[in-house]
Amino acid sequence: MKRKTIEEEWQGFSGMIFAKMKPPPGPVQIEETKRAFFAGAWAILTAMKAVGEPDVSESDGINYLDDLQHEGERFYQELMRQHSERN
Repeated sequence: MKRKTIEEEWQGFSGMIFAKMKPPPGPVQIEETKRAFFAGAWAILTAMKAVGEPDVSESDGINYLDDLQHEGERFYQELMRQHSERN
């Protein structure tokens, strides 16, 4: 498994979404988007940690992580659809 830092994931994500943006994004938009990206990563990390707590059953933890995965997949698909329409 290749281990990527959140920063490396951000670089790939931002490169993809900002590369062809017309007009190009300003520094404030880039910084705010990066903050949101890192906040999302932090939210997922804390969710993953929470499912390991003793009061969370294995099945509840699996269901919760599955729900998060499906939510992320739906968002990603919509993001890619919008991106392809603009480029």
